[in-house]
Amino acid sequence: MLYRFPDGVLMGIRRSDGQLLIKPDTNTELADDDDVLILAQDDSTIEFKRRAIAKANEHPLHELRLEQRIENELIIGWNLKGVVIVREYAEYVVEGSRIDVIIKDPSPKTVRGIEQLNQELEQLTIQLHQKDPLLPDTILESKPGTRDNIIIIGGEQADPEKADAYTILLLLLLRGVLAEHAQETVNTRLITKVMDSSNRSLIAQTGVKDFIISNRFISMLIAQVSEEPDMRNVYEQLFDEDGSQIYLKPLSVYFDDMPESLSFADCMAIALKRDEICLSIKIKELELKKDENFGVQLVPDKKKTYQLNGDDCLIVLAEDEA
Repeated sequence: MLYRFPDGVLMGIRRSDGQLLIKPDTNTELADDDDVLILAQDDSTIEFKRRAIAKANEHPLHELRLEQRIENELIIGWNLKGVVIVREYAEYVVEGSRIDVIIKDPSPKTVRGIEQLNQELEQLTIQLHQKDPLLPDTILESKPGTRDNIIIIGGEQADPEKADAYTILLLLLLRGVLAEHAQETVNTRLITKVMDSSNRSLIAQTGVKDFIISNRFISMLIAQVSEEPDMRNVYEQLFDEDGSQIYLKPLSVYFDDMPESLSFADCMAIALKRDEICLSIKIKELELKKDENFGVQLVPDKKKTYQLNGDDCLIVLAEDEA
């Protein structure tokens, strides 16, 4: 079935009784009254072909598993979403991981809440630093280059422009510090939220690799659920720590020796050998280019070929990040 849709990747099925199976076993048989869950550019482009539209080449699987490691995170700023972020994050990390939180003049309620999180989440150490993050000394003392991720959480400002302005100032400060201490910097990722989608270009220019445009993101989710109410169940499963979720995994996990070129069908086939569904690819050298969709080739033509390397990623539906 995976190779029967020119524009789309099959992700799961919905039985006639409403049971939703995301990334079912490859031997699962479909009934006439089942529906398919498919990732596609648009519902008008989905078409089923009786014959496979692409043939994958045979490549040996590298059998390499990624090991989870202790993580070192930095959160700048805080609001009610901070508690949710930390609790969700705690479901994925190994014992010994650490989160430092920098907040200027936190309220007593916020201080108590962070202390309570530190006591509850045994696998995490959470420490609050009551400092002004816009001071260069504060950023230097936090050793941003040693962090796996730096997450900027804006306050609850009513004005989206003010919230984004604060975020952009922090990003510029962080970019300067990381550039100045490049030799000490690991692969630190800057993650933030954008309140106003018109500020997307400004945010991208600061070097941030991951950001969420909150108003646009929520609007699209609501639109999809209004079109198909069962999409809510799809997102709940994907965002739950149990079951299958979406991961980015380097190609070095799948190939010992990288082929000269790979088609998207080849990528799908090698992912299946690890019981994963390949949804798309991400090209690392394009990850800061907005006009290239930051390197993400979403649902490409299955016959299209790429010259990829071990640092490029497959975006897969899988049961774990290993």
